[in-house]
Amino acid sequence: MSNLSRDKRVVESTGKLLLAGFEGYEITPDCQAVKLIKIHKVRSFILGSKNFVNVPQITKLIDDLQTRAKLEGYERPLLIAVDQELGCCNAMFDEIALTQFPGAMGLAATDDVELIYKVGEALATELRSIGFNFLMGPDLDICSRMSNQLIGVRSFGSTVEDVTKYAIAFARGLKKGGILTCAKHFPGIGSSFVDNLLELPMMLETYTQLECFNVLPFKNLIDEGLIDSVHAGGVAVPNISPNEIHACLSPVIVQKLLRKNCKFDGLVVSECLELESLCRNVGLGQGAVLAILYARCDMVMVCSDYIYQEEALSSLTKAYESGNYDPIFAQSVRRIDELHRKLQWSEKIQLTSDLWNEHQKLSIQAYSKSITLVRDQEDVLPINKYFTKNDENNIVVLTPLITQIHPDVHNTNSEEARANSSKLYPCEDTFHDFGEQLAGYDESQDYKVLHTTYTANGLTTLHESLIENSKKTFQFH
Repeated sequence: MSNLSRDKRVVESTGKLLLAGFEGYEITPDCQAVKLIKIHKVRSFILGSKNFVNVPQITKLIDDLQTRAKLEGYERPLLIAVDQELGCCNAMFDEIALTQFPGAMGLAATDDVELIYKVGEALATELRSIGFNFLMGPDLDICSRMSNQLIGVRSFGSTVEDVTKYAIAFARGLKKGGILTCAKHFPGIGSSFVDNLLELPMMLETYTQLECFNVLPFKNLIDEGLIDSVHAGGVAVPNISPNEIHACLSPVIVQKLLRKNCKFDGLVVSECLELESLCRNVGLGQGAVLAILYARCDMVMVCSDYIYQEEALSSLTKAYESGNYDPIFAQSVRRIDELHRKLQWSEKIQLTSDLWNEHQKLSIQAYSKSITLVRDQEDVLPINKYFTKNDENNIVVLTPLITQIHPDVHNTNSEEARANSSKLYPCEDTFHDFGEQLAGYDESQDYKVLHTTYTANGLTTLHESLIENSKKTFQFH
């Protein structure tokens, strides 16, 4: 083989090993994404909020990316990934063109596997209509630590049985909708916490504990053939062995627990190597080499910085050129190629108005069924037992003054909207509809509802006066 042909093979092979992100809302001739495609032959990209304005804009961005890949002679489409977990954990939000569904905990609260299946299918269909073909999900973490701020509502439940039951339904829907899946965050980080001293996400389970609990949802979905790839987490696992720092850099986690124990021979993607604790402790170049050659992940994720992406590719290229790791590289490239062979240039679908309307109805149904009474120890509900027809039935509703996750979506230029919004403080409209519904709950009784907000400073003397003069007060936290 000539040096030129080997150099070309090295570039093409190492380019396949990177799942790259970039900033920007459009593709230009000299942008980061084009450099990654043209120079480094990168074939997989992950897009997120830093690329998103609205659905038409990101659809064009993806189309332009794929066009660039065609111009470079790529035989298969680019793998275009997105981290769209639903609920409040979405990379994209567009109420005009993208249906909002409950997150994993909300879906589990419905206890309706058929509904969850339909939501999975609807999500996959809408993502494919935009141009995505790869979802960073489902989330298979068991939320066994209730104070877990890393997972929380992103989990389908606190038991192996619940997570497996609902995740299987969701994954089947995703599969029916035609999108590739990447189960996360192996080996299951639902018990993790952030170590304040090390500034590092950490979990303290032993290998046996992981094997008997955390990984079981992954194993169950792998056995069902519902997982195309697995995302290895970046949490520290100090009790696995003295040398193990991060799960995605650990051969015990990836080779032994995932490959051997769970019998998974598909694609494994590392946590983003730009994760602060990981990058600080290991470094980008060394992290890429450890993830691929030591832990045996197949693809490393570097979500943003072009310099870091080049550092990762440079380190992998040097290892490849040494000739010492050819079997490992060949195995990873095989898995990546197998996944890419599932992609077709013509697979983008159209979202019809009828299907969109069905998804809106499905969303309403899912949110309605997800409403759950978690606790009512004082037997407060139903509230109408406190009122009689002869009472004035004054109700005060106190709600926190919140900040919307996507405030730009709710901006409007209509005269009517401006007139209505001028009567309310910013974000008061979030609970305004609830007050109106409460006021009209029972036509036979005269509910007078006063809705006001409070800030992080707590209740004022004015709030206390309103509470004193009300028949009943409802305070939301």
